[in-house]
Amino acid sequence: MIQQTTFYLVVYLFLGFSCTGQKNSKTLPTIDTCLSNLKFYSTYWKKDSIGDNGFREIFALSKLEKCSFKNTNWEEVSKYLGTPNFTFKYENYIHYRYKLTNYESDIPGTQFLEIFVDSKSNLITSFFIKEIDG
Repeated sequence: MIQQTTFYLVVYLFLGFSCTGQKNSKTLPTIDTCLSNLKFYSTYWKKDSIGDNGFREIFALSKLEKCSFKNTNWEEVSKYLGTPNFTFKYENYIHYRYKLTNYESDIPGTQFLEIFVDSKSNLITSFFIKEIDG
């Protein structure tokens, strides 16, 4: 347990220090930078598949929140994110939802990474983090 806690502390510190320069910058990271981050951290993202160890929340808020994957092919992104926790299919788009947190019922709000994909072109139309209460 201590080794796992130490590991996540190191990952948290690394993510925090690696994005320190970006916080003051007014330019968003490029799509290549965002995809590189996803590729590098993909294994850790997939291991936290229900958002219970904290990696997804930290990674999403420190890295992904700054990324715009709009008009990016869904297949380029999905291979790094793995299976979504929820998939909703509509006439013109598909909505993918990834849990970022897995709080107990006494803590309000669960965070999700929300991704909308045009079902015809397979391009991402929206990519954002959302908190849902209760």
